[in-house]
Amino acid sequence: MPVVDADILSGAALERTVPILRATGYNVDMEFWEAGAGAGCCPPECSTIGN
Repeated sequence: MPVVDADILSGAALERTVPILRATGYNVDMEFWEAGAGAGCCPPECSTIGN
């Protein structure tokens, strides 16, 4: 399970990460990164693995 802390919740981590990813020259799919859209990327059973 990913760790969610104040840095992530505030959006500060995202503001630092996206420019670094773009600087690599690879395409950054903002649909995944913006507005919490990425939060639903894993199927629900991922959170129950090992329980």
